[in-house]
Amino acid sequence: MGNRAIITGQGQSTGIYLHWNGGEDSVKAFLRYAQLKGLPQLEQSETAILPLAVVVTNFFGNDGMTIALETGITNPRHVGETWDLDNGLYVVAGWQIVNHYGHNPHQHAHAMADMLAEIDQAQPSRDQLGAEVLNAVPVPASQLAIGDRIYIPGQKETATITTRTNNGWVTNQWPGEASNPNNLIRTETVQLVERPNETAESAAPVEVH
Repeated sequence: MGNRAIITGQGQSTGIYLHWNGGEDSVKAFLRYAQLKGLPQLEQSETAILPLAVVVTNFFGNDGMTIALETGITNPRHVGETWDLDNGLYVVAGWQIVNHYGHNPHQHAHAMADMLAEIDQAQPSRDQLGAEVLNAVPVPASQLAIGDRIYIPGQKETATITTRTNNGWVTNQWPGEASNPNNLIRTETVQLVERPNETAESAAPVEVH
């Protein structure tokens, strides 16, 4: 009895066995949370699955039964279609489900926002993202404006856009602002937490040498 599934990275042979919450809705929420946290993508290496396993273990509690690591997954299709899994096996790349083998996983019993909040609340307080990050809206970096408060996956906290240079948008996350290359936004999209001035327009870039 359960709602079982396995999650594995594309091209990898190690996966996470879920005894509960193996439906597509829950799995997508686990993946989205990992993406927001900036965890290693599952297809990168065999050990990339471990940080996600920690997040899932925190969610369920470590009772020794609800979650396990499965090794030796050399034929994902065979595992998904022949093992006793209620929801089969999910193959993941870029935090998206790129293949599914086995039983129909199209369960929609859990809303994404609710699942993300539950997952976050189950993590140690120092590791929680908080509601404002979970509710932030992804926007292209090209659409940012001075004053926007943003979150970049993998960062510890939010930051505010302070200026625009010839190299791109700059935040106040680290000392030095525009003179500190760590403040330069290098991603194509960010999570928009707050836009104090809804009519803000992109400023002309400031030359940085």
